[in-house]
Amino acid sequence: MIQRVQSLYLLAGAILSIVCAVCLWGLWLPMALLVVSALFGIYTIFVYNNRKQQAKFCMFNIMLLVGWYILYFVMYQFFGATAQWPVALPLLSLLCYVLARRGIMADERLVRAADRIR
Repeated sequence: MIQRVQSLYLLAGAILSIVCAVCLWGLWLPMALLVVSALFGIYTIFVYNNRKQQAKFCMFNIMLLVGWYILYFVMYQFFGATAQWPVALPLLSLLCYVLARRGIMADERLVRAADRIR
């Protein structure tokens, strides 16, 4: 059984961001935000010893993806970028990061409760 399912959520979020960045190859600024989000997602997996830092990186990724949607739709309005099916992938990535943060915070509450019992 998997003990830390949030690591899978983080990996799925990073993969979805990379797939969307590859599909939107011509739009450089939105693509760069997705690559940065994916790199932070992968890095977040490896700082499993520090749950507070993991939660902060998850929140940073969530804000990056919300910023990506704002940037993409501003570009769509003013510069004529076309909306394609990969535009939905960062939303799924955002959902993965929210679920990962929820799991990380649940682990943090569990550890604090165990420390309180001692």
